[in-house]
Amino acid sequence: MTIRLAVFLFAAYCSVPELCLGQYNSSLGQASQSILFPSVGDLLIGRVSNLHASSTCGAEQEQTYCPIGLSKCRKCDSKAEWDPVTNPNSHQIGNVVAKIRNSNTTYDSWWMSEPGVENVTIQLDLDTKFTFTHLIMIFHNYRPKAWWLERSDDFGFKYKPYAYFAENCEETFPWVKRGRMNKLDDVRCSSDYTEMTPSDKGQVVFNAIPQHLSETVFNDKSVDAREKRESQTDITNLRVHLLKYHTLSDEKLTPDSPERRKYYFGLYEMNVHGMCICNGHATTCRPADGLIPMDKSKVYGFCDCMHNTQGPHCEKCRDFYHDRRWAPASMTSANECRRCNCNGHSNRCEFSQEKWDSSGGKTGGVCQECMHNTTGVSCDTCVQGYYRDDSKLLDDPEICLPCKCSKLGSTLDYCQSETDKTKGGLIAGHCFCKQNVEGRKCDRCKTGYWNLVEKNPAGCQACGCTVIGSKDNKGCNMYTGACECKENVEGDNCEKCKIGFFNISASAKGCSPCNCNIGGSVSANCNNQTGECTCKRGFTGRQCDQVIDRFYVNNFEIEGTVVQVENSTEGGVSLPRVERSELPSLTGDCGVRLSSSSSPVIVILLRNKTRGLPTGQYDIVIKAYPVNISRQVSLPVKLSPGSDSINCTDRPPEIQGSLNLPSTRDFQADSIEGSSVRPYLVRPVFRRVCIDGSGLDRITVELFSLPSTDSVVLDAVIISKNLDDPIRHLLRRTEPTPLPPVPIRDIGSLVTDLYNCLDYWKSEEQSDRMPSDCKSFILGFSGRSQETALPCQCNMRGSRSEVCEKVGGNCYCYPNIVGQTCNECARNHFGFGRYGPQGCRFCNCSRDGSISQQCDDNGKCSCMPNIIGPQCDRCNVNHWNFPACLPCECNNMADDCNKDTGICSGCRNNTGGNNCQECRTGYYGDPMQRIPCLRCPCPGGAVQHAATCSLESGSGTPKVKCNCEPGYLGDRCDQCAVNHYGHPTPDPATRAVAMETSISLFRNPAIRSLAPVPSASTTLRASAARSADPASTATLHEAPVYPAAATPTEQGGRLCCVLRLIIRARKFYIVATAAQANATACRTSKAEVAQRAVRCTTTLLAARDAPPARAIRWARLTRSATPRLAPARVESAEVAGDATSASICTTAILPKLGQKAASRAIAIRRVA
Repeated sequence: MTIRLAVFLFAAYCSVPELCLGQYNSSLGQASQSILFPSVGDLLIGRVSNLHASSTCGAEQEQTYCPIGLSKCRKCDSKAEWDPVTNPNSHQIGNVVAKIRNSNTTYDSWWMSEPGVENVTIQLDLDTKFTFTHLIMIFHNYRPKAWWLERSDDFGFKYKPYAYFAENCEETFPWVKRGRMNKLDDVRCSSDYTEMTPSDKGQVVFNAIPQHLSETVFNDKSVDAREKRESQTDITNLRVHLLKYHTLSDEKLTPDSPERRKYYFGLYEMNVHGMCICNGHATTCRPADGLIPMDKSKVYGFCDCMHNTQGPHCEKCRDFYHDRRWAPASMTSANECRRCNCNGHSNRCEFSQEKWDSSGGKTGGVCQECMHNTTGVSCDTCVQGYYRDDSKLLDDPEICLPCKCSKLGSTLDYCQSETDKTKGGLIAGHCFCKQNVEGRKCDRCKTGYWNLVEKNPAGCQACGCTVIGSKDNKGCNMYTGACECKENVEGDNCEKCKIGFFNISASAKGCSPCNCNIGGSVSANCNNQTGECTCKRGFTGRQCDQVIDRFYVNNFEIEGTVVQVENSTEGGVSLPRVERSELPSLTGDCGVRLSSSSSPVIVILLRNKTRGLPTGQYDIVIKAYPVNISRQVSLPVKLSPGSDSINCTDRPPEIQGSLNLPSTRDFQADSIEGSSVRPYLVRPVFRRVCIDGSGLDRITVELFSLPSTDSVVLDAVIISKNLDDPIRHLLRRTEPTPLPPVPIRDIGSLVTDLYNCLDYWKSEEQSDRMPSDCKSFILGFSGRSQETALPCQCNMRGSRSEVCEKVGGNCYCYPNIVGQTCNECARNHFGFGRYGPQGCRFCNCSRDGSISQQCDDNGKCSCMPNIIGPQCDRCNVNHWNFPACLPCECNNMADDCNKDTGICSGCRNNTGGNNCQECRTGYYGDPMQRIPCLRCPCPGGAVQHAATCSLESGSGTPKVKCNCEPGYLGDRCDQCAVNHYGHPTPDPATRAVAMETSISLFRNPAIRSLAPVPSASTTLRASAARSADPASTATLHEAPVYPAAATPTEQGGRLCCVLRLIIRARKFYIVATAAQANATACRTSKAEVAQRAVRCTTTLLAARDAPPARAIRWARLTRSATPRLAPARVESAEVAGDATSASICTTAILPKLGQKAASRAIAIRRVA
């Protein structure tokens, strides 16, 4: 949708067009910054002189009219303008313009036609074309009975009707269709706005595009639809034809009829809303003369164009803004006119649709009248005979330069106009040369040719020199034809390399040096084509700079030390550090960055690293990184050796030197030329300085001469034995003849090369990072002192392979194996050759428990006293507290204790405590006094009413004191407390056990010594007698058991039997024991023993008739629990194995338990 039509919608269907348009401007501005549009207003404002009426009451002379509804007639006099005081009866057409109506408006002025005159025309003639949106008219008196509206867009040459209105369309406008418009160019007749009501102030509102068609009209993007919309809205003239008025009942009026004075057309107000046409490229309009608008409410018709457009309606692009075709602004694009790109070589251009299409819609401007020897649609190419200077910008006035091709060597009189790498690398300004001619201007012979003449079709003639062997690869002198060989080339035609060189090529020197390694090669000569040197035994490679696998050369040893600058500055001065992550080739972990502004003087202390060196002549070398040096600089260096030397008495107290550093740029250039990737310099500062065991004091480096913005990184100071004499000695070796010797550079150069590599020395970590060229140099230099490489002698039990290090011959050992040949375990390791690739194992001897960290060949360490284990890491048995390993203190009741706490473990004989010094819970005695620990008799056996007990001694009889549970009393907890009832005493079997316990107790000499043992044999006998009588069950359980002085024979004779019933974890076990003493002790027969067993069993079962608690227990056993009883077993204990007695006892028990248990009798007898 164009901006004209978008604004039209708001203006046409808004009661206050200016307000609606402002809202639209705001919303549209948020959505797009591309569209511009002017405001909508009343086109009549400021154009009263452009509005005409064909009839006006009183225009020529005063006239009389008689308004309907009034009793008096009135006068109209419109010869002058209306004035409310001086001329209130003027009704000129100008009265309808620029009225502001509100609820207080009195409508005291209006236009009216002459009374009785019909077919009156009101016409607006505009000074330019406008977009018409809608018309509003407010009528004085009745609205017309018939009227029609038309417009012109060509300043009145042709009019087109908008619409017809009549009370009776069929009668008044029979040729016009009636009804609603179906499309934009429909012209219809309607009865709207022709009614007789209201009789005054009736309104007419006409929209150029009816509201019901607006959506369809504006959604149609076709060119035809756009043209129809513009035809409907573009106007230069607007004309209202007032055809008939309502005559009420006066149907037959004659021209002279006085009633005609009642009828006329009248208008209070007329508004023609529209806006200037700017095609979306302007926000304001101006007068045609370009002056500043004086009337802010007037809609002017000439646009203040933007978007690089021009014209009254911004209908075309500005001059030199034709890079795209002009187009009106849209909702999505400003369609701004773009400046042509003529690169400053033209002031005129035109739009070309062909160029626009070929560029894919990116550019369409074609430059005209190009200047500065340029041409092309963008003035971007040079005219013939000129070429584009690639060093200048395209808009440079001197971008095109003349070719100036040589007539002697050119085939054409013009050159390549611009560089085109896609076409064989054509370069701008190069002329088109003859066959044997070259050069930008075709002014010299090609390499291998000479004698340039114009008559020669090829330009130059060939010469006989080898091109790649001749100086500057020219083949011969282009003027004389003479051959001039390169530095390393020889021969009449420069066709071969000199001795010691190979591979003739186009390089600057012609041939490459053989560079046969001084240590690995036999001579300096090599193969003329391949460059292969003749190698010694054990060496290989083109330069003989590699040692064959399984061979090595001795290391070139050197005495000296390395001082890391970062760790040796005076006073621990903090300097900017440079980490190894930034400079991986640092000798130490980091270097220091120095500048004259931050650290003008740096003092490096040497004493700690040089003390103890063998007396001799040493060189002092500084390793530096010229990372940021703008120019070559020489830094003063002062050496202060110190005055405490004994062997270097002639050494001066102070030695001056200098550290010469190139600029960073020159250093990098030299590194590239020399194919070196080493980012540092190792420069000897002091030569042949005497050093003895006292060492040196310090070095001072002054940085005042270093520019303030420059910086250098210092890494290390290398102090090395002077190498001049050793090198001279090595170089005296006689070379084989007749082959030429290996060329050796001067001694100083060799020393510098060594220093450049030996900053990695005496450090395995540094050696791993040594550059390959250093490794090759050191290898060759080391090999020069021996006639052949030496075979490796790796011990295959400790080596990974038969290959050793090329320099030094160290074999590659398995883990923890050492020695040049990998022939022994490392210190504190064992098992050489036993564990294969795993190498030797760590002894891991405890530092606290072993005599030495070294173990034997089986990994066994030598332990200190009372310490055991392969690693001597724990205490011996019955000892604790490693590594002190003290003896355990367990009262001879345990064999060991906890190794950390010393607490005894596994105390015997019912003892307990940290040192087995007391009885465990539930037992009494005194292990420390050798009194055994016995089970508490509270009252004893399976019946216990106390968790603990103790042995009490005094003046009386020693006795056991039980710590009874609530509800029990007595020393043995064998009595019920007050308000408690029951039989807390044990059963007969338990009593017998208690008696046996008492007897055992009083047999102990320690107990017997505590108090005299009373005689109680009668008590024991009475107790045994009662146990044999069924009627004495209660007495049996209630009778206390005391120690008796009866003999074992008497005790065994009285204990007839013991029947023990044990209930555990819901399983019941019946144990029947028939006790029989030997014949001499008991004097009873086996039959008597069996009878006693039966009586004893019957006595226990009779407990069902005992007090309630005991009766319930036995009843549950005999009746309810019987089906769940585990298989009964009969155990014969302490009797002569008479199965008959046990069977009788069992047979007596089973009937009491019920018939279901009878099936177990066989199993019981079998066990018995």
